[in-house]
Formats: sequence, C-alpha cells, structure tokens
Amino acid sequence: MAALAHTKNHMRDLCNRGEFAAVVQEVAKWYQPLASALQAGGHHRIKRQSKATTAPPPLSSSQVLYNAEMTAQVESEAMALLVQHRATDAALLLFDNLHEMATASSLVMPKRQTMSFILGVLTFNRQFSRVLRAYDLSTSLSIFPTESMNANYLSALVRTTQFDVAASAWRTMCARKYPRGLYAYREAMHIFSTLNDAKEIMAILDDVDIHGIKLREVDYARAMLGLASAIRADVDQSYASDCADLILDLYEKMQTFENIPPTSPELFG
Repeated sequence: MAALAHTKNHMRDLCNRGEFAAVVQEVAKWYQPLASALQAGGHHRIKRQSKATTAPPPLSSSQVLYNAEMTAQVESEAMALLVQHRATDAALLLFDNLHEMATASSLVMPKRQTMSFILGVLTFNRQFSRVLRAYDLSTSLSIFPTESMNANYLSALVRTTQFDVAASAWRTMCARKYPRGLYAYREAMHIFSTLNDAKEIMAILDDVDIHGIKLREVDYARAMLGLASAIRADVDQSYASDCADLILDLYEKMQTFENIPPTSPELFG
C-alpha cells in the first residue's frame, strides 16, 4: 500500500500549500487508463486490477490496467481533504469529473463517504439540482445512502418545490430502512404538512417520540397545520377528532415539556 500512502501524503501537502486544483489532477491520474480506453473506443480493454496491486497508473498508455478500488480510495481521500480545507470549487470539479467517468463506464465505483461529502458540499452551496443529480448517481451505483445524504436529498427536493417526489422519496427511505435522523424528519414534516397529509404526519410523530427527536417551533407548527387539514376536510368525524386531540397534545407538549413559546405567525399569530 506504499503507493497509496504516498499519494495521500502528497495530496495533504498540496492542500497545505493551497494547491487544490493539483489535488483534482492527482485523482485524474488514476482515472487516466480508463479515460484513455474510453476515448479510443476500446471498452473491451478496460480491466480491473487486483486489490493487491498498488502501483499508481502512469499516464502514457491506455493499455495500463484501471484499478477501480485504488482510484476510489484516492478519490475519497481527496474529497475529504478538499472539504476539510473548504476548497469548494475544487470539490465541485472533482464531483463533475466523477460524474462524467461514472456515466461513461460501469467500472467506476466511488466510496460511500465520497458521495456523502459531495452532497454536503452541494447542499451547503445551495446547488440543489446538482444535489439531486449526485443522489441519483449514488442510487444508480447501488451505494447505500448515509443519514446525511438522505436529509440533503429531501432538502433539495423541498427547495425545488418537488413535494410529491419528496413524499415518494421519504416513503421509499422508510420502506428500505434507510438511515433517517433529525434533519430528515424535519424535512419530512415540512413535506407532508405542505401536502396536507395528516396520516403521514401522525406516523412521523410516532417515530419522533420513539427516537427522542427534538422538534422546533416551526416543526410543531407544521405538524399542527397538517393535522388540521383532516379537520377541515371533514370526511371522517372520528379521525378528525383524533387529529384535533393530537393538535392539543402537541400544543401542550411544545409549551410544557419543551418550553417553546408559541410565536409562529403562521399558526399562532
């Protein structure tokens, strides 16, 4: 693993000197055999190296074997370093290169950590359409999403006002038992309050209680508004009564147990 360690140390030195574009180029070197073969149209020549082979690929020949595992490790280290140094432009460039290579060849298999970092960077920079693209890339590569990835994906769907898609995504996450934490539940509350889906809100509130997730005033407000939709619909009186009771319980819990004063103009104004 000497070559990998050497590459990682070299990239750390580059980051310490602020040479972030050079870090992206280091990753590109490991992709070069694959890129050369693709450019030549020689897909049949693209092969994986064994994990025991650690020598980095030179740039001079498309006949050099592409090592997907080693490339993914270098790429993951590079992304972690760029995020640590807040080198946003370089991190986004690294993602663009990864997306291009993954689209061109099924041999590209980035690490789960790499994709999680990418979604975080894109979300922080409010590039929500690219968040959706990155998440879709991850799922197409059968990468099991992290808790952060799921929250960022839901957030991007909300920010692009794709509430029906977001609702479907949440249900898929629940069915597949994807990791969902505080921020994902907050987004889910926003989604189903907007869609006036009282049943989903009840299910979310049950999960919130089970997992001890803390809600903000805005989360309580959204829950109450979503539950109120069942009362306004006036379809099932017993169900509407349950929703009304739950609204009162939430209002009391918010003030008595969470010490949150009701100030939201949307609900309490």
